[in-house]
Amino acid sequence: MTTPTRNHTHQSTLTRYSSAAHQPTWPQPHLVEQVRHRLEAAQSLVTAEEIEELRVCLAVVASGHATVVQLGDCAEPFVELSPQAVDRKLDFIDEAADLVAGATGQGVIAIGRVAGQFAKPRSNPTETVAGQDIPTYMGDAVNGPGPTPEEREPDPFRLLRGHRLAQRATEAIRHHNSTTGRKIWTSHEALLMDYEHPQVRFQGHDRYLTSTHWPWIGNRTRQLDGAHLSLMEVIRNPVSCKIGPGVSTREAERLVRTLNPHNEKGRLSLIARFGRSRIRDDFPAIVSALCTAGLEVNWMVDPLHGNTRSADDGDKTRLIPDVLDEVTAFNEILKTFDLHSAGIHLEATGDYGIEECTTSVDSRRGPNSYRSLCDPRLNRIQTAEVLTAWTEGR
Repeated sequence: MTTPTRNHTHQSTLTRYSSAAHQPTWPQPHLVEQVRHRLEAAQSLVTAEEIEELRVCLAVVASGHATVVQLGDCAEPFVELSPQAVDRKLDFIDEAADLVAGATGQGVIAIGRVAGQFAKPRSNPTETVAGQDIPTYMGDAVNGPGPTPEEREPDPFRLLRGHRLAQRATEAIRHHNSTTGRKIWTSHEALLMDYEHPQVRFQGHDRYLTSTHWPWIGNRTRQLDGAHLSLMEVIRNPVSCKIGPGVSTREAERLVRTLNPHNEKGRLSLIARFGRSRIRDDFPAIVSALCTAGLEVNWMVDPLHGNTRSADDGDKTRLIPDVLDEVTAFNEILKTFDLHSAGIHLEATGDYGIEECTTSVDSRRGPNSYRSLCDPRLNRIQTAEVLTAWTEGR
């Protein structure tokens, strides 16, 4: 395996990211600089060869001869990254991939939200707990989930711990891949600029983001003039971008032209996350515009994020009927344009006893059945139900 070389001058050629959206407010900037330097010197988590291999796999998906299953935790807890815990996650991904392979008769590109899904953009920077405003939990790479000011204070050294744990998880994935015969690739939202930028490496004239095989940009950070787009457009990794309500046809076209300037098959996936109430109204115009422009995109669906609501018990939930309806609508819309559904992206867990997504807002959940650090995940049975509906409707 060839590891791309470090280049400490690469940041000067990338957009400055001090004003990037949804970044933590670090209390001591000089410590952040120390962390960046240590990440620049750290071992690459993935290799250029692995990234190039995934590019080839996603080009096969673009041709319609394979499909993508991408799933995992909403936010990965550091405490669940022991080798045994990672193996359980990988077994769950394998199980999902086997289901889709059996239903479609196609090869499956199995992608885990794993080994780096440590940060989440949040709607509000603070929340009120016991009458006190404290920073919102942004993921274990930023702060802790405990409801105290001390736990919630952003700590840049968590980035280093995240890298160490991601390295251990990536090694466990490589071992799993070598023993099972199926490759599982890593992915996460490339949100934290202080984590991602230092892990850009050069091989020849090409830049590789070595924190993960397949980074994505979230719906909240896809600004055309933003730092996240600026990073994604210059790296060799395949990339994906979530789009949802509010995206215009013009913006979607500019996103695609920016992220896939050479119009390569498999380079870019767009992940639709409109929600059941908006997808039939908003999505067809986007697909039509990109088809008319002749732009290459792998179309995937995230039927969870656009369907988040509050349950009667006060916790977030996602209703399974809403999720299934969005999957159905997504497939139907693509068929009208003679396009195929390239993949599905799910926040899901193989842990037993989870009841975070429900059938109705007044569904009664069992004790200790909501364990997500952020948004609700599908459980094992619900994951199989959603995957089955998606494969049957493709």
